Amino acid sequence: MGEQALLVLYVPLPALDEVVDPYRHPGALPAHVTMWPPWSGDANLSCTNSTIYAATRSHPWWEADFFATSWFGRRVVVLQPRDPDPFAAMRARLGEMPHPSDTATRPFVPHVTVATRWPHIHLLEAAHWASNHLPVRVSVTDVALARRDDVKHAWVEVCRWRLGEPTSVARATGRDSAATSG
Repeated sequence: MGEQALLVLYVPLPALDEVVDPYRHPGALPAHVTMWPPWSGDANLSCTNSTIYAATRSHPWWEADFFATSWFGRRVVVLQPRDPDPFAAMRARLGEMPHPSDTATRPFVPHVTVATRWPHIHLLEAAHWASNHLPVRVSVTDVALARRDDVKHAWVEVCRWRLGEPTSVARATGRDSAATSG
């Protein structure tokens, strides 16, 4: 049967793809803020989907300004939103993650990852590249659920919900993210 699928809940931010595409891992999700970090796919998805739907159907969309690069330690370059509060409010509205996780005890820090340390990535170059593309204002309109069947495959979006629309559950196309092309 193979390995368990991994699932992740995130806010897609396609307006930031140009900033992160040059440094994105192959198979990674497009530009996004992670709302619930990856968890094993053995969780009850119908419960997860109803939780997401209930939390997002009346939550309004908003505009977010990404204005600066920052670092998590010396291994990750990220984009910071000027106002993290709307992301934190969405996370609070979503409630507890549907899985046990040590990340639940860490503070939620909304960010978009530009680059992580891995072969052939020069983080100072990535930080400089990203800084030259800022500030960027993005519309935060959706939340999405993606799965990865094992570590060799790309993430695939399986569901997307539009914020503030009571009948907005949509199935994803099922195609791999653009990052799989290289």
